[in-house]
Amino acid sequence: MKSSLGFCSSIATLFSVIKDTLTRLNLAFHKLRGQCYGGCSTMAGSTSGVAKRALEEEEHAVFTHCYCHSLNLTANDYVKNSKVMKLSLEVTHEITKLIKLSPRRDNIFRELKAESELK
Repeated sequence: MKSSLGFCSSIATLFSVIKDTLTRLNLAFHKLRGQCYGGCSTMAGSTSGVAKRALEEEEHAVFTHCYCHSLNLTANDYVKNSKVMKLSLEVTHEITKLIKLSPRRDNIFRELKAESELK
């Protein structure tokens, strides 16, 4: 983890920042009943992650893997295994680059978008 721009340098620091933030928001840590993260070991690690530290301090702070992140992982896995979806997204990405990397084309795109929003 990075130690600049508000990023924490360790799991312990991150856990302290979370607890401090809850305190500043007048939310008592002992009332924590759940926690939800994307699943990286820093956050969800069962031996030393933030979820484990929170559970050690508050036994009711049950960890649940984020459903939105689970859905995203599932969709990404599907796209990787579907030639049609993979090709469609690659073409869309290339068209976006073609427009965005040219100020002239980007301007034309913005004008067309503004016109279509008026209709």
